[in-house]
Amino acid sequence: MTGLKDEKLMQTLDLINKHYGKNTLKYAACGNNPFWRMLSQMKTKGFTTRWSELIETK
Repeated sequence: MTGLKDEKLMQTLDLINKHYGKNTLKYAACGNNPFWRMLSQMKTKGFTTRWSELIETK
């Protein structure tokens, strides 16, 4: 993305954060909640290659 698309994206992010509260949306590069980091440590080594190890939600 460059130029106009970048500007439109930033404006959209700013509007959403203004409406719903600071840091409602942020870039993934900004880090994440340590809670999720802890959960990710519990996954197996084959978590992306074995269908049988995928988490199922309903």
